[in-house]
Amino acid sequence: MIKSSEYTLHFCCATRLRGSPAAPNHLQFFSVQLEHFKVLRVIRMICHPAPILCFLSDNEHKLDMCTRYWSMAENGTWAEKVTMLQEESGRSQRELLALIAASCRTYINGIRCHECGERPEVGTRQQFIAISKAFISNRHLHRCNACAQAAQARQMADVAAEEGRKKVQLSELLAPIEARMSLVDYGALEYTEAFFLYSALLAAGECWQGRHIMSVRVQPQNLAPTAEMATAIYMRLYDEGIIALSSCSSPKAFNVVDEAAGKFTFSPLEVAWTLALPKNDMPIEGILASLEKVLAQRDPATITQLWSMVAEAECERYFGELCTRYRFSKEVVFEIAP
Repeated sequence: MIKSSEYTLHFCCATRLRGSPAAPNHLQFFSVQLEHFKVLRVIRMICHPAPILCFLSDNEHKLDMCTRYWSMAENGTWAEKVTMLQEESGRSQRELLALIAASCRTYINGIRCHECGERPEVGTRQQFIAISKAFISNRHLHRCNACAQAAQARQMADVAAEEGRKKVQLSELLAPIEARMSLVDYGALEYTEAFFLYSALLAAGECWQGRHIMSVRVQPQNLAPTAEMATAIYMRLYDEGIIALSSCSSPKAFNVVDEAAGKFTFSPLEVAWTLALPKNDMPIEGILASLEKVLAQRDPATITQLWSMVAEAECERYFGELCTRYRFSKEVVFEIAP
């Protein structure tokens, strides 16, 4: 034992010895300065994680409660049940754990943080078991809380730095495209394009601000019955030069194929979009009014095609839900449909 001005520190390995003539709760005590061969042999016998106690009191009753609570048999099980200690001491489980926590500190022998080398400190048997199991399942690697938090902070910093780099890269790729957008006469659009744009702006709701349209994924309403139709609508508007990819998009929606050549792919439902500027200095707020004028000039043939497209997509959505509910294959359902 090591004497200090406040209390005596006892270090013990809480593992019962094979063939020990002592009482069942006997523990082998050892000082950090002791180098007796028999003690070293006992330490080498431990093949599973075991508690190491650092006592903070000289009170015999407290020492006895601590050692009996943390005492383990050779097979790695607890030597005594907590209920037995509660009955003998006349304390509740909370009171018993509070007494033990105030009387000793418990570390796990055989486990050290693979980064800083510190042994894990535990306060209950449950914590001891959880850390020991995690250590074994993690290929005998353990990381203490301090090192885990530091690693998480480093990871978050790396992720933030990478996201910042990708945003700069994305802005450099898309800014020239936005700058080259042609002016659009929204009052002279074809019926189909006017129908698609009008529907897209209404579905976007508050996610449409000025020239900026946020990702379809965050919009409050569904633009179309299926994601495939929503994708087709936005790609049609994109191909016609009515909208362009916004540099405000999330970098996760893009895959840069060749940065030098400016080649990339993107997910139409994940990116943000920018509306082309209107001709004749028309304010952005006047776009809906111009589109309504186009839609007021009904084109029966085009309207029939559009409603057929919507109806087919709605049927696909409906049958898709049934396939999911009844675990049918979508391919089989659509193959047998007339």
